[in-house]
Amino acid sequence: MNIFARNAAVFHVFAIIAMFSWISGGTRADLLVPVVPWFFLLLMAGMLFFPQNRHDETIVDARMRVWRGISRDPLTWVAVAFIVLLAIPFVNRGLCPVCDYQLIAAGADPAPPVSFLPYCVDASDHYGVFQWFFPAFGAMIAAKHALLKRGKRLLLEMMVWNAVALAILGFVQQASGATSPFWSGDPLPGYFFSAWGYPNMAGDYFTFHFAVAAGLWQYRIAQVANAPRAHEFDSIKGPAHPFMQAHYMLLPVMILFIAALDTLSRAAIILSIGLFFATLLLMFFGYFWKASRAGRLKMCIFGAMSLVVVSFLAFTFAPDDLRNEASTITTDEVFKRVGGKGQYHQRVATAILKDNLAFGVGGWGYKHLCQSYMTESEFKQMQKVGGINVHDDYIQFSCEHGLIGAALLLAVIVLLLVPIIRAWQRFYNWAIFAPPNKAPAKPLAIYCMSPAALGVLMGCCATFIHSFGDCAMRSPAVLTTVVVSLVCTDGFFPKDR
Repeated sequence: MNIFARNAAVFHVFAIIAMFSWISGGTRADLLVPVVPWFFLLLMAGMLFFPQNRHDETIVDARMRVWRGISRDPLTWVAVAFIVLLAIPFVNRGLCPVCDYQLIAAGADPAPPVSFLPYCVDASDHYGVFQWFFPAFGAMIAAKHALLKRGKRLLLEMMVWNAVALAILGFVQQASGATSPFWSGDPLPGYFFSAWGYPNMAGDYFTFHFAVAAGLWQYRIAQVANAPRAHEFDSIKGPAHPFMQAHYMLLPVMILFIAALDTLSRAAIILSIGLFFATLLLMFFGYFWKASRAGRLKMCIFGAMSLVVVSFLAFTFAPDDLRNEASTITTDEVFKRVGGKGQYHQRVATAILKDNLAFGVGGWGYKHLCQSYMTESEFKQMQKVGGINVHDDYIQFSCEHGLIGAALLLAVIVLLLVPIIRAWQRFYNWAIFAPPNKAPAKPLAIYCMSPAALGVLMGCCATFIHSFGDCAMRSPAVLTTVVVSLVCTDGFFPKDR
């Protein structure tokens, strides 16, 4: 059986991820509408008919296992509940105070037909949000149940290389002087990178994948280091090219780090550099505590020299655009952005939420209702570019889907984190009593975790932090990669016995 047949479900899930990332990061609803239903049908076919089967089961047994797992998984039913919450507004539409002004002035009731159910004020805009979630959650469920551990590892690596391809696209577009993504359409008025017209979304996408690539790199190093050597076991073949197998993921790490900086997103600059130093420190201390005294001395000297060289290169060869953008980053500016000071968006969105606590105002409802909640001075200073977003994902998702919708989204994240926490607890309990020659470095609470899983968690933390001051998760490419990557961490944990 060839690699495509063995990994059919992997490619079906990856198709959803690639589709969102290459079609403007999933931000162009007009381009997504014709293709999303077909990709979703392919995903369902891959999940239900072509799951990965274990060595001791037939494809029919694998299908039954997947179906039982899906039907018994609380994550499935929380995701379905959120999709149902998004589907109801299509038959319970209210009127927009701005778009439907003439109807309201003529005496039409702006309230939805059933006031206690979820509603929206524009069905086409609401569908734009709806088509983010059902493929993303479908890919999440498929990755969890239709893929074995090897499939999850393969999928995560495919996601990283897909991000590398998008980064190279961005570099080529810059070098060629492109004025819009894919050299098509009217020139964009502002800066863009790769497939994204909004560089902050691109910045989060590449920052997230940089963290994942760094985790996979460390995982490969550990994997090769623990592989059997030819002189130890004659019957077991060791790695043919150990150096290449250990370090080939270093190439994506470098490309994605440069891409994150090249987006000129201030949040991406801060977060990617923070992840860069966090990764270096984790690697340094991971080897430091297990090295001899001479090895520790060599590591300290090499680390200090590397830091000097990296700092020199950064200050000497950093592009002017990056220097100019970095010079605007101040502590006051960061807190102002996160706290929403100087902008009306968070105040207006909170006011809308208070009037629609349970179910919100539907997908993109904020952009239709925000003017009705603005003061006169705010209306005069209304943001023209990017004003349809609150630039705080948590407030905007709560505003548009209510506290019930926000609670369901939070439940999805919690249910994705629970298996990771349980695996961490098993590893930690083992590490406490492990013999010194097999125990991980200290602190055990960090180094007992698989490096790849730790990379995913670090990337998720960066995205969640970014979402406090921007709309990173409103790019379906980011949303999908986050939930699917959390599922894929299971591929780096041994089976629970």
